[in-house]
Amino acid sequence: MSKKARSNAVFHTPFEGKPAPPSRVGLFAFSPDVHLKLYSVGTQREITTLGLAAAWKRLTRFLRKERQDEVKGMRLMAGVLEEFSAKLGGQPQWEEFNRALAGDAAAKAKVEERSRFEWLFRGFDTGPEDWREHHFYLIALERAGITALHMGLAGDLPSTADYIATHPLLKHLLWPEAYEAFRRASQLDDLRALIFAMSVDAHLGYLAAWDVQLAAGGDSVFSCMMPSSTRPGRNPTSLFYDELQRRLGKDSIGRVLSSFEGSRTGLDQSTLNRWSAGTHSPDLATLHVLLDAYGLKRSDELLYPQFWCAKNLNMLGHYAQRLVDAAHLAADSPEVVKIWPWPDYPFGHKSFEAWVADRYPYWLAYHREHGEEVKALALPQVNAA
Repeated sequence: MSKKARSNAVFHTPFEGKPAPPSRVGLFAFSPDVHLKLYSVGTQREITTLGLAAAWKRLTRFLRKERQDEVKGMRLMAGVLEEFSAKLGGQPQWEEFNRALAGDAAAKAKVEERSRFEWLFRGFDTGPEDWREHHFYLIALERAGITALHMGLAGDLPSTADYIATHPLLKHLLWPEAYEAFRRASQLDDLRALIFAMSVDAHLGYLAAWDVQLAAGGDSVFSCMMPSSTRPGRNPTSLFYDELQRRLGKDSIGRVLSSFEGSRTGLDQSTLNRWSAGTHSPDLATLHVLLDAYGLKRSDELLYPQFWCAKNLNMLGHYAQRLVDAAHLAADSPEVVKIWPWPDYPFGHKSFEAWVADRYPYWLAYHREHGEEVKALALPQVNAA
């Protein structure tokens, strides 16, 4: 089977520099480091200008590590947040760090209970009262995935499979063949490709959680970013441009730029041509200029989360396509078993388009029904506080 049959869309590299598989916390959550890199594209210059480049690197390094000395980790995180709050004027919620470092046993226990994502969100001056469905989802996914990871590292893969299969959230990542693969495996390392496939599906669930929060009971706002068989060859960047042009009320790139609003942007047609073709993702600063000219540069403007959704989907598509290609290259060798379930996508789908067509509506329905359950899984101590 040709590679083209697997997916018509081409997904560009999501990050600058040499591509590497995204790191995870627990078994199934892409780490806060991945999120920071994904969402900092276009802001790295500002971070450097503010003198925060070194602190940013320390923060992402801390959030990427699964195991480390708790006290050292607390001191590192507190120092990084001190720099950020001094430069940016925020008030990170880190009082527990200081109490724990001073020897408060209750505070230390609370610090150790926090997940990496919870500390990330608190570090940016937010608490549970500010968080939304997608924040709680990431925390819940990390917590459950860490338990599964520890079970797997202990060597009892059948029990790990059963834990995943019965967990209220993780069970939605598992299909019958994946369950059997867990039970048959002799070590967790044998399941790297499968675990990555489940992580990809879990991240699609994260986008659905965000979508449900934004839609507030209405229609999905991210579905138009999803590649599909009805729009062959269109990747998320290209689809984002379609939505952008629709919202600007124009039917061509030329009319976007020749209008009174467009003429004030100073943009040239080649830039929008690249966005429309999906070969280059918009940079945030240029997008700001265009939306500002058209009166759409508002904090609640849906084009901004749709822009980030397209970036997330490109990341998923890019890394999935690399595994599809690796599976094709290994098709006639014993190594192919190590890449299972690839070249198929999660749940046995034959292309990215088929996978999102099935699984994205599934995750939307899940979050519409189970929002309170996800919150309880994320922060059981909140209800007791």
